[in-house]
Amino acid sequence: MQISVRARGALWLRKIRHPCNAPPHSVQHALRQQVRAVCSERISIMKALVDLFSTDYGLMSIASIAFMLGMGVFFLRLFTNKMNDSAKNAGK
Repeated sequence: MQISVRARGALWLRKIRHPCNAPPHSVQHALRQQVRAVCSERISIMKALVDLFSTDYGLMSIASIAFMLGMGVFFLRLFTNKMNDSAKNAGK
């Protein structure tokens, strides 16, 4: 299969203008580096979420966090009720 001269020129021009072929100190290169950083950060966050919900240590972490939050709510209500009761008893 032969490619015409015009088609070869268009391919060559497209190859140069493509952001992946930009020189190292260009704006396109900097943007490409930022995109790679964001993509790798998203991948690591997704990996952390998958580990949290699918592994035994992740599920135990969720259970521990839920238990601690429940315990905090329980003690907050307990201490609030005790303070209100002592204030009522002191007022009588």
